[in-house]
Amino acid sequence: MTLLTIYNKHLQSDSTAEVSVMFYPPTKGLICFMRFIILLLSFVVFNLSHADKGLASYDIVMVERTGGDWRAIKYNIENGESWYIRNGVFIYLTDDRVLPKSKYKVLATKHKGGWGAVKLDMNSGDTWKLKGEMWIKVKDTTDK
Repeated sequence: MTLLTIYNKHLQSDSTAEVSVMFYPPTKGLICFMRFIILLLSFVVFNLSHADKGLASYDIVMVERTGGDWRAIKYNIENGESWYIRNGVFIYLTDDRVLPKSKYKVLATKHKGGWGAVKLDMNSGDTWKLKGEMWIKVKDTTDK
């Protein structure tokens, strides 16, 4: 136990009044609750400090091929630009058309010992498949 002693200097000059207050050690439940509150406040402060920056502009997808080899595509979420990593260097992947500013997502998967990737315009639903180093638009039954 810890004693806190407070001296009252406003009493007579030759006497002091002593007041003792005891502090008990916190319980495990209280410690866990305090940790939770600190974690929650840290999360809130972090999110508020990044709220004005919006979402991330880039993402990366990776896929492991048969035999432990892997492939990766880095892409810009807002304009759809993308790069494929080959021999430690990012190679720009061209598109078969000019892409509008939108929200894009790239997915990759292994397939028959190889791999494949598709790009999706999250706003319009337009989709492209990767063929070599070019994104080719996938025709839809509604396309003319």
